[in-house]
Amino acid sequence: MPHERARKNLQIIFRGLDALGLEQAGKTLGVSTGTVSKMKAEDSKETKTTFPKFAALMAAMGYKIVPETWQCVDPETFQMLYTGHKKYTELVKSPEQLLFEDPE
Repeated sequence: MPHERARKNLQIIFRGLDALGLEQAGKTLGVSTGTVSKMKAEDSKETKTTFPKFAALMAAMGYKIVPETWQCVDPETFQMLYTGHKKYTELVKSPEQLLFEDPE
């Protein structure tokens, strides 16, 4: 499981780097764009820290990387929300059922 989570973490990191751009990532980290590029490698002689190693560390600690706009919930809360939503949507067959206007 940690290996699969590390792979997924790395995918998210690389997508974020693509969106941010190497130049901005370098400025944020205080390094050159070349260094950021080298950090993308699995085993870099020039940099001690690489993104694959960071992704593996996060997975080993039981963390997963998600976009900041996502809201994460524990499995029990998700199941409760999902089941409640499913039951409600099964009851409502048309938008008219949601209208509570008095007939004229």
